Amino acid sequence: SQVYATDMFTHFQEHGVFNKIVGAELREYVLAPVALYDGSDMLVRFLGRAPNPDSFLISVGAKKKQ
Repeated sequence: SQVYATDMFTHFQEHGVFNKIVGAELREYVLAPVALYDGSDMLVRFLGRAPNPDSFLISVGAKKKQ
């Protein structure tokens, strides 16, 4: 879950932490559907891509930021 959370936060960082559009997408694709869809499907819809562990690996010092 930390890997996914870090990847999602990176998505916010890329578009602005307080970006209202990204916040609305989080609500629409992840928070509102709750358990209607598989969690990984909701994550892909929110991110617009498959989850990536790189953000997490960078945050724990296991990988250098490119």
